Amino acid sequence: MSLLPCFPGLEDLLEVHGLFLESLRELRDDNNYVVPEIGDVLLARFEGTEGGWFEKISARFCSCQSHTLKQLKAKQRRDPRFAQFIQEAESQARCRRLQLKDIVPIEMQRLTKYPLLLQNIAKYTEAPEERARVEHAAECCRHILHRVNQEVRDMENFMKMKDYQGRLDLSYMKQSSDPLLSDFKVSDITKRHLVHEGLLTWPRLQGQGCGGAGAAAGRSAGAAAAAGGAPGAALPEPPGQRPRHRQAQPQPHRAAQLRHHAPGSHRPQGLLRHQQL
Repeated sequence: MSLLPCFPGLEDLLEVHGLFLESLRELRDDNNYVVPEIGDVLLARFEGTEGGWFEKISARFCSCQSHTLKQLKAKQRRDPRFAQFIQEAESQARCRRLQLKDIVPIEMQRLTKYPLLLQNIAKYTEAPEERARVEHAAECCRHILHRVNQEVRDMENFMKMKDYQGRLDLSYMKQSSDPLLSDFKVSDITKRHLVHEGLLTWPRLQGQGCGGAGAAAGRSAGAAAAAGGAPGAALPEPPGQRPRHRQAQPQPHRAAQLRHHAPGSHRPQGLLRHQQL
């Protein structure tokens, strides 16, 4: 199994971060390690066309992050040689004692730190024009982070719906000639958005059946129940039937205590109340 599809846009990300690092180093060297202004360099990276490209490749890489970690874990479990290779690579000094599962999320963590870092730089920048440029760069970073987060959520939703799609049993609908089921024979739920996930429950008011207020209180608990029902889901009783109540079980031990006392003899207060009831 090739792992290249698990890291989409990795080469582009390395190039972008490499160029950004090079521009920061040149700015530092040209000013003898005392950098008076950095706003222009920041805007050149996070604004306009360059910012849009950085947003695109970051979203492409980060949206597959969860899937990548699962694939790596599965391959390490199946392939001992690959697991040994990963262990040797993680022992290198450049990994800074981090495992691969800790290195993959670094790109997303970097995106969350950019706005905070630039906002802190702007806080201690005295020149108004330079402060405005740095603050604008921080705002561009927040916009990039928002779009990347949205892409990550969309991908997670797609993967969940794809999993539910594989669990659906549409064999009955495909065999049926009912025109009402024609739209569901080729149902593709991966294009839908998962709103809620959980067990299917049907709350009832005390003393009422599934009709009326009890039916109005019923709620579908999401795609997990819609895709065939989750184990342990509570199923409603047939409409029109009242809920069955358990009959009280006899208590032979208490009845035996009552028989041991002759009429008129002293009985414990608790037993007298029980006999009167």
